[in-house]
Amino acid sequence: MNPAAEPTRRIPVVHVVTDDRVLAGEGFVEAARRLLGESGPDVALHLRGPRSSARYLERLGLALDTARTGGAWLVVNDRLDVAAAVGADGVHLRADSLDVAVVRQLHSDWAVGASVHTPDEVRARRGADWLSAGTIYSSASHPGRPPEGPSGLASMIAVADAPVIAIGGITPERVREVREVGASGVAVLGGVWASDRPLSRVRDYLRAWRQAA
Repeated sequence: MNPAAEPTRRIPVVHVVTDDRVLAGEGFVEAARRLLGESGPDVALHLRGPRSSARYLERLGLALDTARTGGAWLVVNDRLDVAAAVGADGVHLRADSLDVAVVRQLHSDWAVGASVHTPDEVRARRGADWLSAGTIYSSASHPGRPPEGPSGLASMIAVADAPVIAIGGITPERVREVREVGASGVAVLGGVWASDRPLSRVRDYLRAWRQAA
């Protein structure tokens, strides 16, 4: 990353992503509220439900909003309408979503992230606050996508103008490997939500990140 292009906004280092199954799970709201209330500004919770309705996502977002007392971010994936309705800290754009510049024009105060999978996609997402790059390792959430590996991650970092967050099959044991090639953080789904102690797992990732410094 070009140091001169580094944003002034401090980006969380652990991004906890959801999917429709996680959102519908028993105890999700309670676990997510604890995560938001106790994790601090190094953590972002991504409200992501590709097949969920805007009304359902709004209801979840409003239920989580009052728990945002510890500094953790609430990010809504792709749904600008929901992000506005729940007062989110930012949005995360899919690879086929709106341009970053368009979102900036609509909501200049939001943090804006975007998903990327190749160096060309990285170049097309200039101006984002962070980029989520993957899939780095084999991932159950994207079974048909070949993993890029640390070398593929490094090739995307080399052309990025924003912090790059590694996603896909990231375990606490792999945190050091992605940090050593230049990742600015990690994004996880199953690594947190498959546990019966999500907050404890988030702390495992934070600990691994700090120990890899």
